[in-house]
Amino acid sequence: MNFINKIFFLGDAKRKIILINPSFQLNIINSIVYFFLLIISAFYAVNWYFFYQLKEKGIAAGIPINNDYFIFIANSSRQLNIFFLITALVSLVVIYYFGLILSHRIAGPLFKIDKTIDEMIKTNKKFKINLRKDDYFQDHALKLNEFVDKIDDIDEIDEIE
Repeated sequence: MNFINKIFFLGDAKRKIILINPSFQLNIINSIVYFFLLIISAFYAVNWYFFYQLKEKGIAAGIPINNDYFIFIANSSRQLNIFFLITALVSLVVIYYFGLILSHRIAGPLFKIDKTIDEMIKTNKKFKINLRKDDYFQDHALKLNEFVDKIDDIDEIDEIE
């Protein structure tokens, strides 16, 4: 794996489908984006209130409305809004990208575990579950592999309540 792939968590070339379970993954990403937008809205409100207070203090001090003070406040507010918007959009893209990667590392192993179990049921053969090293649920795959190794030793079936 080359350096760029490692930085961007792209893995090897055979990983092409990022949305393995779209409804689950997009639900996670949309939840993260929703909270991001709430936080950004709160920061924007504080920003707006700050400049509003500066303007009100200028008016209360009797500064004429065409004074450089008010022009400075208006220009500063406009410039900060532009920076704020650009930063928010870039942050949104980054959050969405890393949300895709994170959700893929959750949905991918679950998909692989389900696929392996389905294959064992269908073929009546034992298979090991092998996950990528950066995937979540490694401990579950190990437990399932241990269970598969011991499956011949099980004599009776019972239910857990």
